[in-house]
Amino acid sequence: MINQCVLVGKVVREPEIRTTPKGNTIAHMLVEADRSFRNEDGSLSSDVFQVTLCIVTMRLSYLEKS
Repeated sequence: MINQCVLVGKVVREPEIRTTPKGNTIAHMLVEADRSFRNEDGSLSSDVFQVTLCIVTMRLSYLEKS
């Protein structure tokens, strides 16, 4: 079974891309996702997620800080 999570947001900093000794590519990055509801004081907040990607077929050029 593969777990899946879809995060819609922006990349906070440039991804750190590394290659393992076996040749696999791994990227570490932060993604900021805005909440769809307002706080008690009426302001919008966001959450920051630490994400690790095991890249097999994805092109690394799509991972850029916005």
